[in-house]
Amino acid sequence: MPRRRTAAVLLLSLLVGAAATLTVGPRPPSLPSGTAADTGDPALAARVHEVFGDEKGYRGVAVALVSADGAATFAGVGGSRDPDRPAVDESTRFEIGSVTKGLTGMLLAEQVRRGEVSLDDRVGDATLSELATHRSGLPRQAGSGLVTAALTGFSGGDPYSGDAAEVLGLASDADPEGGADPVYSNVGGAAAGDLVAARARTPYPELLRERVLAPLGMDETTVVTSEGDLPPDRARGTSASGVDREPWIAQGWAPAGIGVWSTTSDMARLVAALADGGAPGAIAADPATAFVDDDRIGLFWITKELRGQQVTWHDGGTGGFSSFVGFDRESGRGVVVLANTDADVNAGAVELLLEGRP
Repeated sequence: MPRRRTAAVLLLSLLVGAAATLTVGPRPPSLPSGTAADTGDPALAARVHEVFGDEKGYRGVAVALVSADGAATFAGVGGSRDPDRPAVDESTRFEIGSVTKGLTGMLLAEQVRRGEVSLDDRVGDATLSELATHRSGLPRQAGSGLVTAALTGFSGGDPYSGDAAEVLGLASDADPEGGADPVYSNVGGAAAGDLVAARARTPYPELLRERVLAPLGMDETTVVTSEGDLPPDRARGTSASGVDREPWIAQGWAPAGIGVWSTTSDMARLVAALADGGAPGAIAADPATAFVDDDRIGLFWITKELRGQQVTWHDGGTGGFSSFVGFDRESGRGVVVLANTDADVNAGAVELLLEGRP
């Protein structure tokens, strides 16, 4: 079949599939109006209903609010779609997506402190520092990944594949020059973590566990590299329109946020340790370099002024999940929001974090 005809047939198939989804597909999810499925603190659960309710495309939302002394309050609203554990709570695991880049930044900072890597180490002509501040010149996604992402957007499949060597090769072949204006890059995020792991001669999942997760007691955070490793106590993801989404798994892309699962309980530990400066590699969250829109960036962690407060944060989104982790640098308060649809949670998370601020 000629290439043009093949492309036309593919395009027609996608359009037909999209039309079918719109006409006979599943209904968009929404949080339940009652409190029967709520878990945790009733007052916080009520606020979660107010902030994330009203047909906004959320199915289940788990939240942690962290006080300045590190104590956490938890609530869960809605469903996990796990028949054995239908409600969401602080032990339900969600894909955290690009929040993982923040963990990768902490790992990088810790390895620099140990003298095992330098921020001047390079992928192509881009340094680790430039990779971690999105100034490498690398694209957001690999070229073929854009097509794959478009196709899996309809199918609900996993758009990622490749081990660490393949990702580093892809990044090197793209010939990043470094020193570019900031452009958010999943390729750069993955390459940074893969290079750090390669220098340690330890796979990224093991190195992250040893240097960051274990010291913080984050035992419920896992890097999944095969379907057999998927945690049984996990939420199931869908799009905001209600289409089932497969988990994303690709070891080479793990440092950018592919295949990483966590809970609000573990993420609350992370926030508390970052806010008080006691986490391994906590310096990664310091706002050291200019970023976009007058924001500043450390090693992947972004700091933005909101309502007069300096909020340090990272968010994440996969095919069927969305996440936000952040803290107010002045008050030391933090927030974690994990959801099992791809509807954005950032605005609601910030509202909960800055509750009572003018």
